[in-house]
Amino acid sequence: MPSVKFRLYLTIFLLPLLIIPGLYGTESYPDKRNNYFTLQKMYGNWDAGLFGSRKLYRNRLHRLLTDMIGKEVQTGGDYKISIPDVFEKRYYSSDLYNYNWLQIHGPAGDASIKWFAEKGGDYIKEVERNKLLFFLSGRIKKFRITESDYERTVHLYLESVRITDSAD
Repeated sequence: MPSVKFRLYLTIFLLPLLIIPGLYGTESYPDKRNNYFTLQKMYGNWDAGLFGSRKLYRNRLHRLLTDMIGKEVQTGGDYKISIPDVFEKRYYSSDLYNYNWLQIHGPAGDASIKWFAEKGGDYIKEVERNKLLFFLSGRIKKFRITESDYERTVHLYLESVRITDSAD
């Protein structure tokens, strides 16, 4: 039977471990945001990997993307849009503002087109003139990993690209 002293030490050290996470909580995101952050982390490992480990991380990235087919993903607010592509072609192919690691491709969702139409002509002109940044989301249909001497890129092909000005 444990001594009183042992129980006291156990209580002093374990109680804060159980209480503190409950008080402060953990930062949680919807699954589609978690999918993006997981993908970003795995890409970072692959991109920063040394010569011998890069192949290992590329295989892990490929396995992760294979598991993500059919799942939702939502990017950060780093994407510019081209209004003619969205309205006329009804297709989105990313033109990245911040960094060039993730390219998004797919048909523009009807809800996104309707959302832009409801905003009006002045907003559309502002988007084209100022190159505002947007969040993209959708269900992953397929992917492609490209690698050259100077860059490594992941291409996601979504079933339908939803374009929003804020995270869901």
